[in-house]
Amino acid sequence: MSISVFVVRHGQTMFNLYHRMQGWSDSPLTESGIQDAVRAGKDLAHQHFDYVFTSDLRRAVDTAKWIMKQHDPDNQPAITQDPHFREVNLGFMEGEPGDSMGNFLSGKWHHYHSWAEFMEDYSMAQARDIMHEKDPYHLAESDDQFISRIKRGIERLRQLPDGSKVLLVDHGLVVRSLMELYASRDVYDGTEAPKNAHISLMKLDGDQTTVEYFNRVNLP
Repeated sequence: MSISVFVVRHGQTMFNLYHRMQGWSDSPLTESGIQDAVRAGKDLAHQHFDYVFTSDLRRAVDTAKWIMKQHDPDNQPAITQDPHFREVNLGFMEGEPGDSMGNFLSGKWHHYHSWAEFMEDYSMAQARDIMHEKDPYHLAESDDQFISRIKRGIERLRQLPDGSKVLLVDHGLVVRSLMELYASRDVYDGTEAPKNAHISLMKLDGDQTTVEYFNRVNLP
């Protein structure tokens, strides 16, 4: 037996639509984001969830509510908001246009014009550490701070009863980091970003973690 964790990125938000950086700052779901969540709920309607966990940010909680509205009224576990699963703190870059991230992260010898261009040369871990170093307010999380926090959340899930089914509604960089930590290369190769309200499945078995699939819709 193992614990099944269905990981869902939140639906589209206003900041997603406007291509703004969204870490600990929050913005509401768009109408498209609500429909994203409804579709995910229908995809997962055949699953009986024993627990529902979310980040403590509004966009994740609201997505979970819309997902669970598609479920049997008798299968409505309370939503547990866990700050361990909150998105990375982007510090000074919170709320900024995505393209300005490249300028912020540029070094002495190379100028980047966008986040995507920067990510062609650096890993997510390196990006977080550079952001941490450059943040003038010293609030942006380092890679170690971020990953240690997420792992504490996963350890909480490991303490649930064996055989539990869990819905975890979370954020893009959290989902991507979970895949980097636990997925094999044939499931996740690092080039594909998690899409809004797409579904991944993790299995927690003792101290072992595997990922069965990543970034899916229209589940069988």
